[in-house]
Amino acid sequence: MSEMRRDPLTKRWILCGSEYGIRQVTSFYNNEETNGQDPAETEKLCPLCQGNEYMTPPEIYAVRDEKSKWKVRVVPHRFPILKIEGNLDLEGFGPYDMMNPIGAHEVVIETPRHFDVIGNDQQYLVFKAIKDRTIDLMGDMRFKYIMIYKNKGKSAGSILSHPHAQIIALPFIPNEVANKLHTAQQYYDQKERCIYCDLLKFEQKAGERMVYSNKHFIAITPYASRFPFEIMIMPVKHNCNFISVTDEELKSLAEIITVLREKLRKALSTSNARYALYNSPVRFAKKGYWTTLESDYHWHIEFVPIITREIGFEWASDFFVNPTIPEEAARYLRDI
Repeated sequence: MSEMRRDPLTKRWILCGSEYGIRQVTSFYNNEETNGQDPAETEKLCPLCQGNEYMTPPEIYAVRDEKSKWKVRVVPHRFPILKIEGNLDLEGFGPYDMMNPIGAHEVVIETPRHFDVIGNDQQYLVFKAIKDRTIDLMGDMRFKYIMIYKNKGKSAGSILSHPHAQIIALPFIPNEVANKLHTAQQYYDQKERCIYCDLLKFEQKAGERMVYSNKHFIAITPYASRFPFEIMIMPVKHNCNFISVTDEELKSLAEIITVLREKLRKALSTSNARYALYNSPVRFAKKGYWTTLESDYHWHIEFVPIITREIGFEWASDFFVNPTIPEEAARYLRDI
């Protein structure tokens, strides 16, 4: 029986007793493909490929063409980290807090074909699906944060190589997100300006860490990048919530992701990467609960190619060692 436990020293929630980790590596997912396997055989075994819909739980969302063939599907994860049925039943004893592992875990299947290269139009459909599913999950009052992320490649933590992203609805706000929210709120309290907007304007003027931009988005290598060639993507227009982006902005986001992915592939000869979308938390009527987000927060994406491994020192200290100067990384990517 799994349960959520809160560490009183770090305020971090931990899922204990979960079968997720064991199942995801011992399931047929892990046997989806082997080195040197024929592509046709790979697609035959992959549960996310078109024609293998019976291998996944029933879809909860799909985009289809005029012939009713799906282009993007969203399905519940076969072995979810959190389960959607039940109540949280938060309880405490002594200094400790515990609750049931309630949430949602969904897989966004980005294309019907295993070896497809995701272009602008397809990437737009993926982000449209993510937006629609986020809106739906935000309607559940048990959830406080909707996490959107993608791992590509085994070194990034992905078991399936078929292009897919994941959505996890959490009954708490992760520490990393809470830290960003508090920092933005404190900055606004002091200066009455959004820290992300100030950062964006400064980077546009300086130019040395700029990688790429279009009408609606800007991509930079952060001044204090944790990883080589780490990229931060921000909307040019102040916006605290991803679910309020327009279709035109989604198309621009798809374009900038496609360009960056190709630049990184050419620069580093690898497509292994991960990204996370840092959005506003879910907000319901509650006095004092993130009431200033419209003014002080700015949703964004962090995009990291996987070319180094975290060392023990970084894991223990949360202090990262980056061998690549961000300005040099940005200049190199601009030139591609």
